[in-house]
Amino acid sequence: MTLNFMQLTESKDFKDPDLSNVFIHSRLAPSKVKQRTKLPSFKLVVEGEEIYRIGNRDIRVSAGEMLFVKSGVVLEVSTAPERDTTGMCYYFGGAGYELFDEPYFKIELSARLQKRAAELNAAINAGAACADEINAFKNELVQFGVKSLCRLATLSEKTNLLRHSTRADITSRLERTRTYIRRNAAKPISLEELSEVAGLSKFYLAHHYRRVYAVSPMRDHQNARMHLAARLLQTQDFSLESAAHAVGYSDFASFAKAFKRCFGQPPGAYRDNIGANTPA
Repeated sequence: MTLNFMQLTESKDFKDPDLSNVFIHSRLAPSKVKQRTKLPSFKLVVEGEEIYRIGNRDIRVSAGEMLFVKSGVVLEVSTAPERDTTGMCYYFGGAGYELFDEPYFKIELSARLQKRAAELNAAINAGAACADEINAFKNELVQFGVKSLCRLATLSEKTNLLRHSTRADITSRLERTRTYIRRNAAKPISLEELSEVAGLSKFYLAHHYRRVYAVSPMRDHQNARMHLAARLLQTQDFSLESAAHAVGYSDFASFAKAFKRCFGQPPGAYRDNIGANTPA
């Protein structure tokens, strides 16, 4: 099926497409528009921010994030008032996407996909993007999006919440927190800090995080720190003390205790075993 490509510079000119396989590149001044989606879509932000009003919830989508929206959803979208917003949207068909109960899911793009989006955006702005390049990015976007949707839908079920919109919102917040934990494995963080990242109370965050991931947020962060330390110990450039400092421990004894709790052996023995199993 031929990919239909459109460019949009005025929100008032926008009409939700009736046909699937439509890819839209937009650069919009601060604006607001209301619509009912006719087809499921992935809506990603390259620069700026979009705020989607779905039901009684405001979903903020910043650069490097995208929103999956089912067909038949009534939404109001506005762009950030301070600057123009650049985004891309792909509308597709297929009954499989209607199997998701949640009306939307917010998804953080991978670093690779963020880079690809920025490169395509620059090419489109320069008038140098070819159809094959746009189609290749669309295929990569859909592949990543579908994989993310399947994961999020599975996690959403684990929240055991009744309202599907609430499930989607909580799941997106938990995934944002989990990503933050992994990106900050090299430093100490508190439950208060994670609570702010999630936009949830400490109790609500801890309760749902454990239900969904089968581990508390603080234990998950501790495990992330230890796995980072283990990767560092697999190189010859890090001493035991350097690995401890690299993951935010000033006290080596505390680091060694936490490491042994995670891997069942102290860091020195772990490194010795790695060396013994490395071919000469």
